[in-house]
Amino acid sequence: MVRWNKRTIHRVIEHMTNRVAQVSPRVPLHCGIVLLAIAIGGAGALAGPPERADSIDKLMTTLHERGQFNGAILVAEQGNVLYKKGFGMRKLKIMEHISLDGVIEVGIPGDGGDFPYGDWTAPYRTPEGFAKVAAMYGERFDLLIGRRTYDQWSGFWPKAPRSPMAERLNAATKYVVTHRPESLEWGPVECVGPDFLEGVRAIKEKDGADLIVSGSSSLTSALLEHGLADELVLLVDPVLLGKGKRLFAEGTPPRAFTLKSTEAMPSGIVIQTYKAAGPLQNLR
Repeated sequence: MVRWNKRTIHRVIEHMTNRVAQVSPRVPLHCGIVLLAIAIGGAGALAGPPERADSIDKLMTTLHERGQFNGAILVAEQGNVLYKKGFGMRKLKIMEHISLDGVIEVGIPGDGGDFPYGDWTAPYRTPEGFAKVAAMYGERFDLLIGRRTYDQWSGFWPKAPRSPMAERLNAATKYVVTHRPESLEWGPVECVGPDFLEGVRAIKEKDGADLIVSGSSSLTSALLEHGLADELVLLVDPVLLGKGKRLFAEGTPPRAFTLKSTEAMPSGIVIQTYKAAGPLQNLR
């Protein structure tokens, strides 16, 4: 543990912030955990001008987005944590096919459901689109899914024709929200646990690949409400359905997002990628 007084911390933050723009994105600056322990009274780096905390955050966010920093910043005073943020945590990305009116439910033959439209996404699925989705998933990822989605996928992907996507899905760790963990057979698999929110937080803090949530509308509201989703990728199909489970049901908590990208596919699907931006900014 390194003990610095407030003035030293302020000077280090200013120096690092001023220099960060000069750091080449090619320089590997990977770190573990940075500890700033304040030896004297006061709130240290968080005292006085509030931009001190912002400086730490902006600096490490910039380096992390460049792939140059993975770790955490911890500012403490006499054992009391004043500021803590992890920059190497696993990202959680929600990815869904969605209709123009917000429906994500898809009928599966033999599942006993009453959804009348079957797989309405099928006419818009193309090899080009499949390759695009596979690229967005990435070469390595883990899954966070509900039990119904797990049961549907476990009946298809282990027996699917060999392909990079099938191999990646079968190799991914499936974190499943279920009350019947003893019947999970498609592995590698882990039960999230009885406390869903704490379970997801613990998973995000573990070393590993980023997490993909797909086909599990029941999880989405809770993930968004508690700030656990980092990105939202909507594959908007050019259809209106009028009924079915919606990604954002009545009562979904208000949240703000920043548009990262949008891309129109030849099939008519529009891929919209958003980054979580915190609570809704009410302008009234």
